[in-house]
Amino acid sequence: MVLASFAGYVVLAVGVLLGVWLAWTLLGTEGAFEEGGSRVSTTWSFTVLLLGLPAASLGGGVAAILGRPAGRGAAVNAVRLLAGLVLVLGIASGVWQLKRSVPTAEPATPVSREMTLAEAGQHAAQPTWYAMLLPWTGALGVLFGGAVVTRRLEPTS
Repeated sequence: MVLASFAGYVVLAVGVLLGVWLAWTLLGTEGAFEEGGSRVSTTWSFTVLLLGLPAASLGGGVAAILGRPAGRGAAVNAVRLLAGLVLVLGIASGVWQLKRSVPTAEPATPVSREMTLAEAGQHAAQPTWYAMLLPWTGALGVLFGGAVVTRRLEPTS
């Protein structure tokens, strides 16, 4: 069950990274950030949320498939474990992000067009609503993907 959840998490993480890369490719710095600052735009936030849902669902599905040989209950528990992990890590990350974005004496570094995705990510400030919504959408995506796969794997009479 734990290995199934871990494999689902790896699939989810790779999917999210691909989604963020796709969003960066489509939107660039102009679409990803508010003008002249380091706060991410609403367009960026919604795009990443929407692209993250299929990744979370795929991760939940993988956890269910790999947990299934030990029985339906194990598959469901692998999905629940993954959803809980996504929720706990996401909330911890959101709290850390919000603490990091508390105003300090130093002004935020504005994002420039020449920055790579990794460089811009170091300076990005997320809106509070996004940091708190992201873990819940990820966990729900995992549960959805797991439920779809678990139902398809049920034996028919």
